[in-house]
Amino acid sequence: MSEHKVIILVGPGGVGKSTISQYLCSHFPDEFQETVSCTTRTIRKGEVDGVHYHFISESEFAEKIKNNEFLEYNLFPNGNMYGTLFSEVYKILKTKNCILVIDPFTAMEMKSKMPNNKVITIFLDIDDDILLSRLKKRGDDESTIMQRILIAHEERNAKGKCDYALMAENVEKTANIIHFLV
Repeated sequence: MSEHKVIILVGPGGVGKSTISQYLCSHFPDEFQETVSCTTRTIRKGEVDGVHYHFISESEFAEKIKNNEFLEYNLFPNGNMYGTLFSEVYKILKTKNCILVIDPFTAMEMKSKMPNNKVITIFLDIDDDILLSRLKKRGDDESTIMQRILIAHEERNAKGKCDYALMAENVEKTANIIHFLV
C-alpha cells in the first residue's frame, strides 16, 4: 500500500457497516483503524472515554465547531451531537487507512473537504428482506423498522455517487473485497 486512504463506509442502517469496519480493523490491524468520534451524549456503562467516543460537553463541541476542527458533525433528533475531528483522521493516516462509518449525505460533503485521491467511498447494501430480518433481530419496534426501511430507500439514492457499491450479505467476503480495493 503506497498512500493511506480515508475509507468511508456508507449505506442504510442495518447493512453491517460497523461490523465490516470492525472486521477490517481486527483482521488487518496494521492497515485499518476506525476513528473515535466526539459526542455530547452521556457515557454509558462499559464505555471508556477516548476508546468508544470522546465524551465532551456541548460548550466544548460548540467551540470545536467554531474553530473548524470537525471534518463532519451532526445533531441527532435526541439532541446529542456527534462529530469526527480532522486531527483524529490525520493522526490515523500517518500509519494506516482510516475508516469512517457515516451517512451517505455527510460522506459526499466530507469528500469535498479532503484531497480526492485520499478518500474512497463504499456504499454497502443488502436486500430489503435481509435488512428487515436484521432490524427485527436488533429488537427494533415495528414503527422504527418501517422508518429505517423508508430512510434506506432515500439513502440508496447516494449509491451512484460513491466510488464503489457492494452487497454486504457476507461480512468476511465484503471486508476482503474492501481490503483488495484499497
